[in-house]
Amino acid sequence: MGLPPAEIRVEVLTQNLAEARAAHHAKIERYHARGKRGRKPVPVEQAYRVRRIKAGLDRAIAAEQVTQQRVQAGAAEAAVAAKPATPTRSSGPKRNITDPESRMMPLRGGGWIQSCNRQALTSSDGLIIATSVANNSSDATAFTEMMGKAIAAAALIDTHRPAAAPPTGIGVLLADAGYLSVDNLSAAGPDRLIAVGKQRELAAAAREHPTAGPPPPGATPIEAMAHRLRTPDGHALYSQRGHIAETPFAHAKHNLGFRRFTSRGITRAAAEFSFHTLVHNLIKAIGTGALTPAPA
Repeated sequence: MGLPPAEIRVEVLTQNLAEARAAHHAKIERYHARGKRGRKPVPVEQAYRVRRIKAGLDRAIAAEQVTQQRVQAGAAEAAVAAKPATPTRSSGPKRNITDPESRMMPLRGGGWIQSCNRQALTSSDGLIIATSVANNSSDATAFTEMMGKAIAAAALIDTHRPAAAPPTGIGVLLADAGYLSVDNLSAAGPDRLIAVGKQRELAAAAREHPTAGPPPPGATPIEAMAHRLRTPDGHALYSQRGHIAETPFAHAKHNLGFRRFTSRGITRAAAEFSFHTLVHNLIKAIGTGALTPAPA
């Protein structure tokens, strides 16, 4: 009931602001691609949706600061009084006493749930090669950690390939707009495609305003990524993300009934998720015949 905690609103609105800015960047690029025909878009920071989300973010940050000031003031009063503070009702953040390590997570389509944020990185053949469980609702903060785990897993897989098989490593990492940030685009590591908007928006941009070749000089990392996603190769490659990344989650939820953790705490939830992915990979390997001995 009521608004979520201020710290959660700050995280969600920060991510929404990055997505709104990226979407308006794409709109400006489409305007230039049409030869500056039609109504000229306003600068990014003057766009209505960007201004509206930024205003909400400023209010959430102010509310979070007020809450912190109240906590600090309460601690100071308790120290002066030198006696246990009397519990009082507060409008500040609440902690779940059943599982204190969980947090409020936004649901797709609206609403909130007390949960943890689980991450899984899947290879093109359907095997889950990296996992993570955290209590941060922002996916962007998990990108570099998951990329590092994927690099280590790919290296381990290559060491167990037959001697005649060449190492494959990681080709291209595909991630949705929830992982979009300048830091994630610029971090050292394998080649990557990170969406700058929703799938239907990317498809429309690639269809109506296709590009070719390298991005224009002086383009920001987000503008360069938007340009690449409108090239035929970039669009075709990113179109594979939905099947590769979402199928394991759909299988876990709808076929296996794995919709919630049975243990409390991040460590136990991470172990449970790792066990689930192990079973998933074994079933995948058996179903595809990867574990069937080769005929002599």
